[in-house]
Amino acid sequence: MNANDVIESYVVDVMRRVPAKDRNEVGLELRGLLTEMLDDRAQAAGRAADDAMVLGDLRDFGTPTEIATRYRPSDMRAEIVVIPGEQTRSFALWSIGGMALQWSLTLPRVFDGSEPIAVWWFGSGLGAFWWPGFLAMMYLLRAWLHSRGLFMPKWTPRIADPDRINRGGMIVGLAAFVIGMTFMIALP
Repeated sequence: MNANDVIESYVVDVMRRVPAKDRNEVGLELRGLLTEMLDDRAQAAGRAADDAMVLGDLRDFGTPTEIATRYRPSDMRAEIVVIPGEQTRSFALWSIGGMALQWSLTLPRVFDGSEPIAVWWFGSGLGAFWWPGFLAMMYLLRAWLHSRGLFMPKWTPRIADPDRINRGGMIVGLAAFVIGMTFMIALP
């Protein structure tokens, strides 16, 4: 990857995280700013810009998530973001998945009659809500550590390939299609 490809990869990562109406403007501004910063650093070093210099500049500049946050309107920013917007979906899926797992392991006792539903609800049923609380506390700890400058994520460039195929998603989709078609054919 040359220096311009690395900068382009960074800008695309930032643009994915800003509102759609601002993406073109943010992209143009960032490309110009980063190219200018790189040129200044290369002149100060007295050599041509290379990958290490670009990566150093970009890591000093901040992660794409941090930069995208700077471009959001001030009423959308907070001092400490506990669950970043791009991680909300995964947080919800992990929360629901953990609760579903606990309920699926404890509900069979209710269905086989060995435990009344009221006992289950006030025990394991409501007890499953500790999992989302635990996840929220872990996100809060992570946000606090990041605000102190500890355990900061490192950005690495990715090759932006528009023809890339998500093989895992493709396999899951094909399996769901085959199972669905099997059920459709097997139905009387």
